[in-house]
Amino acid sequence: MEVIEQKDFEEVKKPKKKAKKVLTIIAIVAVITVITAICIAIYSGVNAYKKPVDDVIHGINKADSLEIMEAIYTDDMLMVKRVNEKNAGTEWKDYLKENDDRIETRMEELDLKKAKCDIVAKEELSGSNLDEVKKFYENEYQLDPDDVKKVYRVEVNMTFKIKNGGDETPSGWLCVAKIKNEGWKFCPQCSQSHFDFIDEAINFQ
Repeated sequence: MEVIEQKDFEEVKKPKKKAKKVLTIIAIVAVITVITAICIAIYSGVNAYKKPVDDVIHGINKADSLEIMEAIYTDDMLMVKRVNEKNAGTEWKDYLKENDDRIETRMEELDLKKAKCDIVAKEELSGSNLDEVKKFYENEYQLDPDDVKKVYRVEVNMTFKIKNGGDETPSGWLCVAKIKNEGWKFCPQCSQSHFDFIDEAINFQ
């Protein structure tokens, strides 16, 4: 019978200990990754109402009318607009280009280089204020009022970069609505008359 010497026994144990250590590290990393993913998902869900406002401002800065439309319109309403333009004999890409140019021109007229938006507070609408927004979606988008699940008025601080130098920092309230199967959308109702450049940028014909 072959006798295993102590040094040979130690050599057998070392790989096993190393493998166990590696597995432990992998397990810890996996747990941390899962926890991080959960935290990000929770944070994203809690702050999802900010996205349409950010998208509208980003779309204005880039003169990207499609990004603005996607932040405002439901999928069905966006399809309706595409069909209407086609029926009117206008290519969708030409329609978007026309609106991109309009936004870019207006930004130049206002001497605005870039706008930044920080959401600093929110207020959930209820009662007659909520009914007003629901009526807007019913009349303009043909949505069932019950599809409007939640509405926030959000207080925003704007920072305007002026082309000839300097900043302007106006503040005001905008409106976002959570629509069934659509998520959060920028709502023109209750958002207008605060920032002229937004009102003009989202005024799609």
